[in-house]
Amino acid sequence: LKAWLKVRGLTAADTLTIGHLMDLGFDPTRLKEITIDGADYIFERIQARQLPDLEKKKELLGRVAEAMPRLKVRNARLEANPPLLVIQDRGNAYVLRRKIGGIHWEEAVEQLQGSPSLKSLNASAKTDRLILSTMRKANETIAERLGVNEDTVQDLLTGFVSWDLVVNQPRLVIDFARTFFETVWMA
Repeated sequence: LKAWLKVRGLTAADTLTIGHLMDLGFDPTRLKEITIDGADYIFERIQARQLPDLEKKKELLGRVAEAMPRLKVRNARLEANPPLLVIQDRGNAYVLRRKIGGIHWEEAVEQLQGSPSLKSLNASAKTDRLILSTMRKANETIAERLGVNEDTVQDLLTGFVSWDLVVNQPRLVIDFARTFFETVWMA
């Protein structure tokens, strides 16, 4: 850790992001992973007072999954990752979801703009702009197809873009005409 900090001009007093931890090879999501019948799942901890919003989110994600099977947004598959189980313990709740091969879109933008190994990719492919336009289009499409306000979609749902977690880089499809993400998940 000390050598890594020194190379990047950081000190122990600097705040580390999840992206920094992933650059170090530490995936903090592994702390909450579970495998059931060969499938990977992840637990997300939330405060119990967030449960009413989680119910709204679950209902909206169900509608997304039902109304938009096999839909593509800017050529990326749009998928829903709804809560599968909620366990309450005192003031917290633990939400079980499928583990996906992606990261939160804001973390992806931060990685592309801040990680030395990804800056050149971002400079040449404008991947941060691709993320923003893809997420904007996903929110617009969901709002339009379900007849809900776009602000509601943005407030309730969280977007994730396909990402290779092992090598910490975006999972893109590049062809002669365009570049796009494999998948966008709404959770």
